[in-house]
Amino acid sequence: NQDQTINASGGGGAGDEMSIIFVTDTGGSGDEVITFGTNMISTGTLTLANLTADVYVVTFISNGTTWYEKSRTAVQTT
Repeated sequence: NQDQTINASGGGGAGDEMSIIFVTDTGGSGDEVITFGTNMISTGTLTLANLTADVYVVTFISNGTTWYEKSRTAVQTT
């Protein structure tokens, strides 16, 4: 229930993909903001709503040195 910065410890191999899945909860008193660190080139921060079981998937692809955001999806939940 806190804002966080996420960074990759290494650049991966060229063409490698990495997906990060975020699941929200209502335990906090507001939205949480995810910032991606210097090893992860992103379209910007991700704000997670203060709702139960919302799911977000952010996928990165590596050029062998740095991870670049490839897609960002809010997954529909029931």
